[in-house]
Amino acid sequence: HAQPLCFLALIMASPSHAGGTVIYLHGFGDVAASRDCLFRSLQDASKASGLTLDAPSYHPGGNIQATRLPAFLEELRALAESLPLGHFTAIVGFSVGGLLAALFQDRYPHLVKKVVLLAPAIDNFARNFEGRSEQEWYMPAAYVAELKQLPARPTVKVPSLLIHGQLDNDDGGSALWRVQEWASSEKFEACYYP
Repeated sequence: HAQPLCFLALIMASPSHAGGTVIYLHGFGDVAASRDCLFRSLQDASKASGLTLDAPSYHPGGNIQATRLPAFLEELRALAESLPLGHFTAIVGFSVGGLLAALFQDRYPHLVKKVVLLAPAIDNFARNFEGRSEQEWYMPAAYVAELKQLPARPTVKVPSLLIHGQLDNDDGGSALWRVQEWASSEKFEACYYP
């Protein structure tokens, strides 16, 4: 967790971010960020810096089957616009949360200053649903149809840090080669592959 915290330390050191909000987007299937060790680390760092940390869930009421990614992106947009600064200082996203952070900054670059992507679940439709029968899908058809319409590899439009482990694979997120291929065609501030 040292790299994202170092990145956030840079954000926190800037006086222009005083009173700002950092969003943490969890991995798929997580419904309580408070149990997440990364969230707790970010919470401690945010408190020390005067930033607010929020961790909205994209699983409505904890119901994973009710997840709708475009609707959640709209909820994030409304939240950012409602803030005193009118934007998020940063979004930190893990796995599907990383995909959502990337999608948000692609769609609304004026509403977020920086993103930290931790093992972002890019190529999500291709990895999990393409070429499989609907009976094999672990999510409802509406979710799959919406996912198919979203960019598999969002365009990076704001300062972004990418961290993806050497052992991450398509079973729990995107394989390293996918993320490296994406990174080679985008302008990330930094990429780390520990």
